[in-house]
Amino acid sequence: METSPPEVAQRLIKRAIPTQEELDARESRVVRAARDLVVGKGPCLPPSEQWDRDFLKTFLSARLEDFDKMTDAEIDRIAGFGAHEVRTWVAAAAAAKVMGELQSELKYYHLVPEWITGMGIVVGQA
Repeated sequence: METSPPEVAQRLIKRAIPTQEELDARESRVVRAARDLVVGKGPCLPPSEQWDRDFLKTFLSARLEDFDKMTDAEIDRIAGFGAHEVRTWVAAAAAAKVMGELQSELKYYHLVPEWITGMGIVVGQA
């Protein structure tokens, strides 16, 4: 098992405030990624409203087995930094389904290109 360098562990434990140099470097990376996105290159893909809507359709239909076809690479490629949220939604739905018949409803969805994501609100119960 690989361990983090001591300074990373220390930073997590003490919740150190980033230095101005670290903040500047972070800002530079974000601006560079945004510029690359605008010209169609770089690590970030533009958000896909169709992918989001297909995901939500499957999610709301409670056909959770359809998510088994999704690979980690696909989720990472399409969802990018939101990949952990996709996995969390699927895990939450699976947990609710185990509790009983899952009933969910989409309350809100909006594509937010400048955030490189779509935002949604789903309510449900089992």
